[in-house]
Amino acid sequence: MAAPTTYEVDGTQYVVLVEGYGGGAIGLPFPPGFAGSRCHVFGAGVLPDLRRLPAGIHSMFADIVLRGRSSSLGMGRFDDVLTDQDVSNIHAYLLSEGTK
Repeated sequence: MAAPTTYEVDGTQYVVLVEGYGGGAIGLPFPPGFAGSRCHVFGAGVLPDLRRLPAGIHSMFADIVLRGRSSSLGMGRFDDVLTDQDVSNIHAYLLSEGTK
């Protein structure tokens, strides 16, 4: 239920993202701005595996993550904590993980 965070060790910056299934009471609404509302939508599909995004999503990745393109589906926007380069790096990581 945590939002992404970054930290630095010996001059290298790391971005940490929660992976796996969320906790908390599924089906209960979260207040706006609460970290729990910044996760994938709760429901029948639980949480999608971001390493296996449909091909059409890749071209929209930054619009979804930064600009709230999927906010009506429960996907929060992260333009307050991530830059375009951060999102590009996250997307590249997800693509590399999907090939394993």
